[in-house]
Amino acid sequence: MKPPPRHLEYPDLAVPVRDWWARDYDHVFVVFNPFFTVPGHHPATSVFGPIEMDAASARDAMVQAQVLQAHPDMAPPDFPDTIKTTGQPVRWEAVRQAIGAPDQETFERTVWLWTLDVDRDDRDPQISAALDRHCESMGLYSPEEDLLPAVMEPQLGRYLQALDLDKVTLWSEWRERARSIPTETLLPPHPAQDIPGEKVSAVAASGLILTWAFDDVVGLLAVTDALYQQAQPQDFLECRPLHPDSYADLFNPRDAFDRTPKARSQ
Repeated sequence: MKPPPRHLEYPDLAVPVRDWWARDYDHVFVVFNPFFTVPGHHPATSVFGPIEMDAASARDAMVQAQVLQAHPDMAPPDFPDTIKTTGQPVRWEAVRQAIGAPDQETFERTVWLWTLDVDRDDRDPQISAALDRHCESMGLYSPEEDLLPAVMEPQLGRYLQALDLDKVTLWSEWRERARSIPTETLLPPHPAQDIPGEKVSAVAASGLILTWAFDDVVGLLAVTDALYQQAQPQDFLECRPLHPDSYADLFNPRDAFDRTPKARSQ
């Protein structure tokens, strides 16, 4: 399969992000998928996340029934719409301060591994336990993974409107499928946006892309300087500029694997 144009493609993990997009964008930010609360719901009794997604997408009725039986408290199928309409985003920094995690880098890496339920030596057990306690006591849902979170849609919509972008394109993970939508549909009362049969793994318009990778809890936002001067994403999203030599797998150690770039077929 021919790769998508570089300005739409998720950066190669062997190339610093800003180098990857240097010909197309001037500014790159890491955007944090929020923690969130939903009035009248709690993660223990309205279970939402990978388990619910697995059940909803299971083609085999017997497999789906087994998942539902094992997790009878799953949130209803339209829960993303409820999240978008009534959910309240909670910033990572607010959670870090609430649990008293002193080291930001360790906290962020641990949130990533904790959300994915990955047991690794660099996952801090004290921070993980504190996240468990805090989310239980506050009814806090963990960040959604590798897609446009429903709770972030209104934030993103307001940012795009500030950029005078009336229409954007939603893209699937491998960019085989796309759907153009009016920017206003990212705002309530419109339902959560999707691509039938696919996750929304990128949102793009002229001069801008916000994209997520598989098994990640942050997105990468790249914009031209003209758009950046028109509205700053920090005013709408929890984000920060990406360091010039940062790779897309932001929370991995640099030596996690060989960073030698591979030849890119056209």
